[in-house]
Amino acid sequence: MFDNGLALKGGGSGKGLYRIYDPGSARESWVYVEFKPYEISRRRPRSSQETMKRARCLANLLRHAKAAEAGFHTLPFRCIIQQAHPSPRLAFIFDLPSELGPDLMTLSEAIEGKYDNEIRPTLGERFKMARSLAETLFQFHSVGWLHKSIRSENILLFRDPKTQALTYSYPYLVGFEFSRDVTDSSTVEHDGLLERNIYRHPDRQGPPEDAPGNRFNVLHDIYALGVVLLEIGLWKPVVGYEEWRDFRDADERKSMLEEHAGERLPHYMGRVYTDAVSACLKGEVADEIKEEPSNDVEREKVLLAFWERVVGGTEIGVHLR
Repeated sequence: MFDNGLALKGGGSGKGLYRIYDPGSARESWVYVEFKPYEISRRRPRSSQETMKRARCLANLLRHAKAAEAGFHTLPFRCIIQQAHPSPRLAFIFDLPSELGPDLMTLSEAIEGKYDNEIRPTLGERFKMARSLAETLFQFHSVGWLHKSIRSENILLFRDPKTQALTYSYPYLVGFEFSRDVTDSSTVEHDGLLERNIYRHPDRQGPPEDAPGNRFNVLHDIYALGVVLLEIGLWKPVVGYEEWRDFRDADERKSMLEEHAGERLPHYMGRVYTDAVSACLKGEVADEIKEEPSNDVEREKVLLAFWERVVGGTEIGVHLR
């Protein structure tokens, strides 16, 4: 699980593609890396211990042999590397899909049209992409974990090495650096960036003192997925929908996203898909549970309703070409 014999080469200081050298085989290969910083403090020794414990639990989940077969679409997990410089952090190492090369793009870049000559996805490919992401979140929640960073920049698309076309139908969810067990303590990931806050439920925006006792829960993950599904449906970056900085109130931005979904999505994706996205954004996946699920029974009800209403709602067009 931890392997500090491997050495990362190249790349930047943040998550992305790196070359990795394995002294055992004396070979280099491409990998995808995510970093999680942690604090080493004599005053708070348990802080780093909890980080390590959580990292081990997450690694066990990500490396599960049948994760992909069960519908958990993420990159094959290899190991964790501890790094001391430039500051203490854990590097989560993921192998690339064996049949694909290192030529990738985030969903955010694809929707923004990073390359003018890029072929846009077909209607069927957008439905497949949406279903794959919904199924992945379902599988993640079904084992009692929360993702906490769902947004289009944390979804990877690879190119087919033969055709050079993006494989829209097979997205890979990444961005697990803040993931945790549903029973673990929660914090507010505050950075104030509109480009990230737009995917966060209003309850999870602002400094931590603005949300006392407000734990991250499954409905917050589902809300973020709803924003991504809205982007996929309209094939337009969500930050381009409005002059969002004119809306200082997070609840007002949420209402505007709900309005865009209700008014614009039916024309592009149909009513069933629209209802699925609206349920995510409004927190109405399970009609009788609109606040944080308080026990295992309520969490299971949300999970089953999510499968029926959202996964089912995105599946309706997967056979379209």
